[in-house]
Amino acid sequence: DDPISPVDEEVERPTNIRAYSDDQAIGLSWTPSTSETQSNFAGYTFKVWFQGATDTMTYTSNPGNGAIITGLTNGTRYEIFIYGHSTAGNLTASWSKITWAPAVRHTQDTDGNVIKVYSTTSSTFPSAIDIHNDQGKAEVISQKGSEFTTRGDLFVFAENAQSQVLEIRDPNTANNQGLPTQFSNVPVVDVDNLNEYVASAPPSESTYILDKVSIPSAASAMGRMYYGRLKRGPNENEYMYFRMLVKLGTNGSLVQGSGDDRFLELEFSYQSVPNVQYAKRSN
Repeated sequence: DDPISPVDEEVERPTNIRAYSDDQAIGLSWTPSTSETQSNFAGYTFKVWFQGATDTMTYTSNPGNGAIITGLTNGTRYEIFIYGHSTAGNLTASWSKITWAPAVRHTQDTDGNVIKVYSTTSSTFPSAIDIHNDQGKAEVISQKGSEFTTRGDLFVFAENAQSQVLEIRDPNTANNQGLPTQFSNVPVVDVDNLNEYVASAPPSESTYILDKVSIPSAASAMGRMYYGRLKRGPNENEYMYFRMLVKLGTNGSLVQGSGDDRFLELEFSYQSVPNVQYAKRSN
């Protein structure tokens, strides 16, 4: 339901609402109101509500095509109603709406360095990662250790030092089987930053059917983003959703390093609350 009583139709609402998850924040993008050329158009008003709240939170922004709402709680689904407003303070009679959840952002490992996960051919560096460990940090770990049977969320596999492709694999496929990770088969997104990709809805549940994704060593123009989820919980009935960015290296490839010690540089947007995807459909 509309959380407030709109006043007039002097200006039009924005359309085509999209969003991305950031740490305790939601980034929004939209097609600007057709009223932005009017002299009485002042900007946009957001009414933000979540289940259990006794009132809505109100934010405003200037004319344009996007905004960032901060001070939110990761893993909480927020309903965001977006109106245009006039210089007199009157809101549009209709609104655009999207439901979205902020998520933890991991760009560094437990030592404060960029996240590098090496291929399984490396005898020097770890080739697996716990995306969100018990301390809430991204921890690079050994794929070969016994701990991989109880924790660790993915590993980087290479057939040999000359293979042209590295594979990011589900731990459940390893010899010392870890917990299941599933990747979505939706088309890969070419971006250099997780904030660059905005959407109106997450991948369908039925798309999480892959146990690996392939990363070619050929030259690339941009990084790549993938969707995944961790199958967890006492009965493996809880899903922890994430977006993963494979960053473009200074060598112009997604695969960095050489020989046995090739690696991928990764970043994650991670939902630490079970069974919370990034969005429901907007309208």
